[in-house]
Amino acid sequence: MKPSLTSLKLQEQTSPSETSLSHLIVHLLKGPIYSDVKPKLWSALLEQRQQVRDYLLVINLALFFDEAEGYAFLRQIESENSEEPLPRLITRRPLGFAMSVLCILLRRWLSEHDTKAGEIRAIIERSMIHQELGLYLPELRNEAKSSDKIDKHIDQAIELGLVRILKGDREKLEILRITKALINAEWLGDLNDRLRQYKQHAGLLLEEGDDV
Repeated sequence: MKPSLTSLKLQEQTSPSETSLSHLIVHLLKGPIYSDVKPKLWSALLEQRQQVRDYLLVINLALFFDEAEGYAFLRQIESENSEEPLPRLITRRPLGFAMSVLCILLRRWLSEHDTKAGEIRAIIERSMIHQELGLYLPELRNEAKSSDKIDKHIDQAIELGLVRILKGDREKLEILRITKALINAEWLGDLNDRLRQYKQHAGLLLEEGDDV
């Protein structure tokens, strides 16, 4: 016997938490949840975080949750000793030289911002990214090409969820707090040493270009 429309509506009304859990899982699989962007979804996540964690463990995913900073996202659990490892649900994105440098710069700017009193949000000018990142890209001699290339890297950083454009002002970007978790100490190692290495690499590129 097929359920009637009335019985289906009754099921929906009597199991709101199950429906809410499904919504939370789907949204997390699509990307991070931010408290300031989707406050209702965030509130539901606060209430059901343990149920979400338990569900995600079944499909080899872990919930990374920072209530103070107001964001949550998923990470793949690496199954090293499993005889039949599950397929990855979260794909790894290899970063090129320029994007690696941009990630480090964003993380450094966020750290510097956090040491100062004042604005809670870390806002930077697009021109600042162009100026700093341009120091590491000596192969781009043409100013117009260099500007377009850096804008593409900024777009990739937006896609990765590291920054977002302020409403009504494309020239200003906010470094999102999730950057702290995505670009953590394990990934960075020592910031200054790695930036020095990248500068040396950029210097070598410049010398090779001059020899041609």
